[in-house]
Amino acid sequence: MLIETQEALAKFASRAARQPVLALDTEFVWTRTFYPRLGIVQLGWSKEEAGLIDIPAIEDLSALASLVTDGGVVKILHDALQDLQIIYLKTGALPKNIFDTRLASGFCGLTSTLGLNALLTELLDIELDKSVTRTDWLQRPLTEKQETYALEDVRYLNQVRELLLQRVEAAGNTAFLEEDLLRFDNPVMYRERDPYEQYTRLKGTGAMGAEQLSAVRELAAWRELTAREKNLPRGFIVDDKLLVEVAKRLPRSERQLKDLETEHQKGIRRYGARFVEIVVQALDDPYFTHLEKKSRMSVEARKRLDGKAKRLVTRLTEACSERKIDPALVGNRNELRELLIKRESGRAEESPLMREGWRKGILEAVL
Repeated sequence: MLIETQEALAKFASRAARQPVLALDTEFVWTRTFYPRLGIVQLGWSKEEAGLIDIPAIEDLSALASLVTDGGVVKILHDALQDLQIIYLKTGALPKNIFDTRLASGFCGLTSTLGLNALLTELLDIELDKSVTRTDWLQRPLTEKQETYALEDVRYLNQVRELLLQRVEAAGNTAFLEEDLLRFDNPVMYRERDPYEQYTRLKGTGAMGAEQLSAVRELAAWRELTAREKNLPRGFIVDDKLLVEVAKRLPRSERQLKDLETEHQKGIRRYGARFVEIVVQALDDPYFTHLEKKSRMSVEARKRLDGKAKRLVTRLTEACSERKIDPALVGNRNELRELLIKRESGRAEESPLMREGWRKGILEAVL
C-alpha cells in the first residue's frame, strides 16, 4: 500500500500508534548531495499490515514524526542509526523506544554485522529478492517489484525481534542489550557533527605542528559548512588531500599555492584566495597554541604493548564467546590498545570502554 496523501498518512499512523511494536525502514538516494534524499519510509506491524509512505508526495510528515517519538511503541529497525538520522533530518523527530535487530544479533551468539537478508536466512530460512537494491527511490511511479521489495524489509522484523529476544534472554544478556538500546533515545546521536571536529577525520595530520593543526581545523570546518549549505558532498567542494596540503604550507599569499595547481588546479583556482584568508585568520588567532610532544615508544616497548594487545583480544574473544557476545560490541583493536596504554599510566578510567556499564565489567574481569 502506497500512502501518498496527508490524510492517508494520518489514518495509517492512527492505526499504527495502537500497535505495541512497529517495523520501520527507509529507502533513500544519496549520490550527489551532502544530505540523503528520502524517498520511502516503510512501516508495518505484521506480514499483512504494512505500508509505504511516499515522502516526496506529502508535505506534512508530523504523523510519522509522532510515531517515531512515541515512547509507548517499540520501533524495530535493522542497523537503526542511519535510518533514524535520515528521518530526524527530514522530520525533526527524536526517536524513542528503538529495537535494533542487528545490534541484538551480537548478544546471542551471532555477529553484530549481519545484514538483514543474512539474519532472515539464519532465523526464518527466508531469502529476500535484492535485485532492485540500487533503484532510484525518488522516481515515480514505483514499479510493483519496487513496492514489494520495500515492504519485504519490514514484514518479518517483528518475528525476528521475538526470536532474538528469546536467544538473548537464554544467553543471559538481556540487561546488556537494553543498556545499548537506550543509546538510541539520546538526542546527541542525531545531531550533526561539530564542523570544527571534522579535521580529526583527515589523514596526514598526525605529524602537524600547532599552527598547521589550527589551520587544517579551520579549513575542514569551512568545507563542512560550505558542503552543508550547498548540499554537495565534501569532495565536490575540496578533496581531503588538498586541505591537508594547504595547511602544511601555511600560505599567506596565493603565490605560495602555485605549486599545487598542477594536481589541484580546480580547487586552487576556485578557492585559493579563500584558503589564504582562512589560514591567515587561523594563524592570527590559533586554536592550538602548543602541543604536547608524544613520547616515542622504544621498539621493545611497542613489541611488549602489541603482545599485550594480542593477548587481550584473545582473552576478550574467549570471555565473549562464553557469554555469546560479539567481541566487536566491546571495542575494536585500536580502542583496546588505547585502553592498555592508558592503563599502564594509571589512567584506565579515561578510556570510553571503562565507563560504567556491561563493557567495563567484562574488561575488568579480562584485564
